[in-house]
Amino acid sequence: MTFPFAEGYKAANQTLTAVRPFPDNAAEKPSGGVFTNTTDLMRFLEIVMNNGTWQGFRVFPSSAVAAFLRPTAEPSLNRDRTTQYANGLNYVYMGPEQMLQHSGSIAGFGSLIRFDPKAGFAIVILANKTDGLLLDTFDRVTNLLIPATAVPPRAKKTGLPVGDTEAHELVGRYVNDIKYLAIDLLITNGKLVLRQVGSADVSVVLKTGGDSYSGDGEPFSIVRDSTNRTKYLSIVGHALRRSPVSK
Repeated sequence: MTFPFAEGYKAANQTLTAVRPFPDNAAEKPSGGVFTNTTDLMRFLEIVMNNGTWQGFRVFPSSAVAAFLRPTAEPSLNRDRTTQYANGLNYVYMGPEQMLQHSGSIAGFGSLIRFDPKAGFAIVILANKTDGLLLDTFDRVTNLLIPATAVPPRAKKTGLPVGDTEAHELVGRYVNDIKYLAIDLLITNGKLVLRQVGSADVSVVLKTGGDSYSGDGEPFSIVRDSTNRTKYLSIVGHALRRSPVSK
C-alpha cells in the first residue's frame, strides 16, 4: 500500500476508537473488495451505466457489462422490497423503479452503492466506521433523485435482554484471527456483553430475534452445528469460530 488511507473506527459504548491493525486480512480477499474513493467508484458506475464507455472511450466490452448486470437468481422479498441477485449486485424494485445496489463492510469501514442506468443516477456512500451503512440517508437521497419511488422507511431494530440460560450458552471466545478480529462474549453484572479482544470496552448484547443479536447497535448472528451447539459468530461479514470459554 503506497497511498494514504482514511482511518477506520469502531464503536463501543458510544465511543469511537481506531481499528488496529488496519483491516487488510488476506483471508478476506476471495470474497472480494476494493480500496477506492467516492470519485473513482462513481466513475466506475458511470462507465457501467454507459455500457462500458467513458467520455467516448471503450473501457469494458459491452458483453462484460451485460454479464455483470444479468440477474442470476429468482426474485425474493427482502425488507419489504422485491429483489433479484446479479453478479455481486442486488436488483431492487421500489415501486415502478428498478435499481441495482451493493453494500459492503469490514472492520472500520462500510459502503453502499445504488444506481439506475435508465434514470441515469448513482449514489455512493463510503463511511469510516465498522458497519457504517447509512441506510436511511441512502433511501432519502434516492427519494430526492426520483421522488416517485417513495422508498418506505426502514423499520428500526429493537432488542430484548438475553435470558440467563441463553447467555451462559453463548459465553466464549470467537476468533477469526487472534491478531485481527476476536470477540469475547462474557457475563458482567448479570448481563451478556460483547468485548473485542484487546479492548477494555464492553457492549451489552440484545437479542433481536432467533439467533440474531446486537451489541451497541452492531448486528451479529450465531451459527449452530448439527447438535444445536453454538459453533460460529458472524459479524460485519466475518465468521468467527468459537473456542473454549474465555476467563
